[in-house]
Amino acid sequence: RERARGMASEGKDAAEKTGGVEGAMPPVAHACLLQVATFAVAEKEDKELYRRIVVSFSWRRQMPRLAITLGLEDEMDGN
Repeated sequence: RERARGMASEGKDAAEKTGGVEGAMPPVAHACLLQVATFAVAEKEDKELYRRIVVSFSWRRQMPRLAITLGLEDEMDGN
């Protein structure tokens, strides 16, 4: 679990360096959220980042389920 937490942190840092999650490749963004959800390593301070990933790649079939798993259903109103 700690390894997954570290990998998620590295992914977040890499996304910020390359211009944000909106510029990330869809499979990479999806894999990042999937890892965070699977290993339950979501951080409260990263909730906005997770929301931005879900919104940016909402056309991917799995995003609504990942949003719910990460507890983002309240943040998704109106998006």
